[in-house]
Amino acid sequence: MRIKEPYLLAFSVLWLLASVLPKKINRGRSGIPYENQTVARAGMIGIGLAMLLLWYSLPAH
Repeated sequence: MRIKEPYLLAFSVLWLLASVLPKKINRGRSGIPYENQTVARAGMIGIGLAMLLLWYSLPAH
């Protein structure tokens, strides 16, 4: 059995894992302010779920 688009699946799972694993999300020198961490994590979960839905909706080769 072949997995359709394994890179898209892996990338979406990484987005979902990145939203729950680190304690603080850092971007560059300044990072994301503490009060916006929850919003950033919610956005990352939304992006990961959207990519997972895209992967699921793709036809098998």
